[in-house]
Amino acid sequence: MLRYLSFQTACDVTFVGWMFSWFLTRHVLFCKVIASTYWDAPTQIEFGWWPERSYWFTKEVHSVFVSLLVILEVSIVTHLQCMAQLIRVL
Repeated sequence: MLRYLSFQTACDVTFVGWMFSWFLTRHVLFCKVIASTYWDAPTQIEFGWWPERSYWFTKEVHSVFVSLLVILEVSIVTHLQCMAQLIRVL
């Protein structure tokens, strides 16, 4: 919108702010979530398989969940690399 209103400086500042917040939330904070899930969750949540209580949190489930979070982070890093290449082109 700012670009169409001919506010190029405001557009650039907004983009830099968005890039900073994107990097902070997607890489710094998300890595903290992964670390907390890996180390803190087993100490806070009991492992067990009790279908009658609808409780299925085993060590295997925990490992798969953390693995999926790591795969998501790898895909986010790949996306960051693509964005960096695009910025270099511009």
